Amino acid sequence: MNYKTIITVLLFAILKPCMAQSGYMEMKMTYDKGGAGGTFKVYYSPAGSRVETEMKLDKMPNPVQMFSIIKKSNPNIVIQVNETGKTYSEMDISKNKNSASKNETTYTVKKVGNEKLNGYNCVHVIVTSSKGDVEDMWSSKDIADFEIYHQANKNNPRYGSSEEKLKALRDAGAEGFPVKIVWVKKDSKITMELVKIEKKDIPSSMFEVPAGYKKQETAVNPFGADMKSAEEIQKMTPEERTKYIEELKKKFGK
Repeated sequence: MNYKTIITVLLFAILKPCMAQSGYMEMKMTYDKGGAGGTFKVYYSPAGSRVETEMKLDKMPNPVQMFSIIKKSNPNIVIQVNETGKTYSEMDISKNKNSASKNETTYTVKKVGNEKLNGYNCVHVIVTSSKGDVEDMWSSKDIADFEIYHQANKNNPRYGSSEEKLKALRDAGAEGFPVKIVWVKKDSKITMELVKIEKKDIPSSMFEVPAGYKKQETAVNPFGADMKSAEEIQKMTPEERTKYIEELKKKFGK
């Protein structure tokens, strides 16, 4: 699983309006190769969810910045906003659900112990799938609405969550909000970590497209095929890399 996949996972897992209260969440992601990583600021309320993303990619001089929103009134539509170009596009994620195949993956959960992480009481486990994927996970029940979070994301093919995985976590006494996850591969690892989460009122205007922005009819998946991995960027020639950076600037600004 490369960092492109992880970002896609975060976008669709967290953007879905699943929190019963209003608040703010901040997460960070680090990739142990090439200095890639980023921060994610999440605003949520009964009205919807908004994720502000800043990603630093290897070989790119400036970070990629963007934000996406989902309204509770229309939870299948992701609205991607380009502040620099004053445009926005819409993507219907319900169309992707039809391609999801039955999850036949099984999971083994090994409990490492109870630990304190970022101020939260966590259960530290290692989750191994029958496909060979390994996750080092710290989950906590200290965070309100963690059960709603899991229910909102179960059987999400992008999140890799399923009834089987949730059952394995429950059986190990490790259900809870993922305060930290480390995806381990043979030659790399990606870490996603909760920096802070707090309850506060979020104005409804945060979940609206700014006035005057023009809609682009062709929706762009901000973390899909258009975003290349660190390995792909490293293999580019200087000319290809320059062209790629300019294309990203036109789409996302900065």
